[in-house]
Amino acid sequence: MVIPNSVTAIETLAFGYCTALTTLTIGSGVTTIERLAFSLCTGLTTIYNYAVTPQEIDATSFLGVNTAACTLYVPDESVDLYKAADVWKNFNIQPMSATGMSSLSPTSLQRARGVITGTRWMVASSTASPHSAAPNININKGRKYVVK
Repeated sequence: MVIPNSVTAIETLAFGYCTALTTLTIGSGVTTIERLAFSLCTGLTTIYNYAVTPQEIDATSFLGVNTAACTLYVPDESVDLYKAADVWKNFNIQPMSATGMSSLSPTSLQRARGVITGTRWMVASSTASPHSAAPNININKGRKYVVK
């Protein structure tokens, strides 16, 4: 799943219980990750975080995630900041240069599981066909809204 650079906050329980989520990309615009945002995302093993400054993050944001086994790739110049930051320091932190990726581009967005078109974000479930999408998520002024 890719959270684009235009998003500034990931709200409480935004992606909680997404057990099929294995890889997460957080755009550079995200400054806050609220409580339980990714709680019980037990399949999460890799995070690409493009924020140079570690986000404000609640201690429960990744509750139930095996953070020690989850690799967190961050900008090379930010490795020490993340290693000192609450919550983030519990992850297996690696420099972004180890991946060969340096920015979040439209090409990398197209490769992500899901489709981003304008402010409409549709995240495909791991069991869905490549053309189906659920749930529907709208992003408006950096805030996420789920359409049911």
